[in-house]
Amino acid sequence: MSERWVLLVAAHPRSSWFREVTRWASTAAAPIEVSVCLTSDQVTTALTSGRTHSAVLVDDGFADLERDLLATAHRRGVPTVVVGDPGRHDRWRRLGATGTLPASFGPEALLDALGDLARPVEQIPSPATLRTPQPVHARRARVITVTGVPGSGTSTLARAVAEGLGRSQATLLADLALHADQAVLHDVGDVVPGLPELLEACRFGDPDRTTPLEFCWSAEHLPHLLLLGLRHPSDWVTVRPAALSTALAWCAAAFEACVIDVDHDVEGEERTGSVDVEDRHRLARSALGWADVVLVTAPPDVRGIHRLSGLLRRLEEFGVDGSRLQPVFIGPTPRSGVRSAQRAVEQLRPSPAGHLATAVRRPAWFPTHRGVERAVRDARPLPHNLVTQAAALADAALRNAAPHTPTVEETPEPVAPGSLGHWYEDVP
Repeated sequence: MSERWVLLVAAHPRSSWFREVTRWASTAAAPIEVSVCLTSDQVTTALTSGRTHSAVLVDDGFADLERDLLATAHRRGVPTVVVGDPGRHDRWRRLGATGTLPASFGPEALLDALGDLARPVEQIPSPATLRTPQPVHARRARVITVTGVPGSGTSTLARAVAEGLGRSQATLLADLALHADQAVLHDVGDVVPGLPELLEACRFGDPDRTTPLEFCWSAEHLPHLLLLGLRHPSDWVTVRPAALSTALAWCAAAFEACVIDVDHDVEGEERTGSVDVEDRHRLARSALGWADVVLVTAPPDVRGIHRLSGLLRRLEEFGVDGSRLQPVFIGPTPRSGVRSAQRAVEQLRPSPAGHLATAVRRPAWFPTHRGVERAVRDARPLPHNLVTQAAALADAALRNAAPHTPTVEETPEPVAPGSLGHWYEDVP
């Protein structure tokens, strides 16, 4: 046979089918070449090494078999075949696998599966020709992301919006900030379960509309549910991109409105040259990609206006359309009024080309209230008039925002060794 199949095999060495596949390769019983991987990191390293592979064979008992591993292989243009119990085959396909095989297969069945799903090394297709994993078919909730200048009251506004919308519809408040403060604002006694557990369920499991409800916190005096955030800011290293995208999709499917509290940092690899920086900001970048409208908070003083202008520009550079950005000043209205603040934001927010960016929406004003601290301390609802104003602010912003299709955050890929060529100097 002229065809040759190069396979990455991720399985326990004692798996019966693993021993058979390696024997077929060593005895030329099948035209295959096998590279053995014992961890997901080894699979990722092999996929990004620059070598061509026909497919990845993964045992369904492989400890690191998760949604992100399958997504990584798909991005590299390599189909994945999960080997194991036929009763779980549908689950693996929904998780992102290209195909499946029972544990007891012979050389002919393997070659038939490779012929249907993969290509020999001489005929490897581009990633665009592979079957894309099935998207989540679900009802889309209205997604309001709240971010802003640190210390301006972003988390308080997010809670107020969630309380206001929760009076008339099923509402989720998700805390995706690195320094997650919603647990304190809601006087939560136990921070388990929360976002880490939901992400873990999406990594290894087959979620549905009811899955987010299992990881939310509720209280009798509050009309909304709360998805608690990270227990420590450094826990961002455990957030996997495909699992996060799936979690956001099912949260939007389970509720009529989703309010997301996020940080203001969105810098990624394209600006900083660091994949790690982009990973650290993945929660905020992903939430902004899903948002129908973004409330951007700042204090109504000179420093707040200056920082708000820079933040609006960074969000637009990141890709958030100006019609979805709603500036919000939290505090007393200055004597100069709304129009002067509007002019100040426009003057401080020129685009890199020197002209003004898209038209700035008139800043909204959210008043401070001395009853907020008392409500947080006593674990009671926020003041009624404050919650009503917050809900009206979110509804107005949603009505004026342009239609938006959620965007999935791209995962930066490390440079493959040897792909940059060579550096040399001409020597006379």
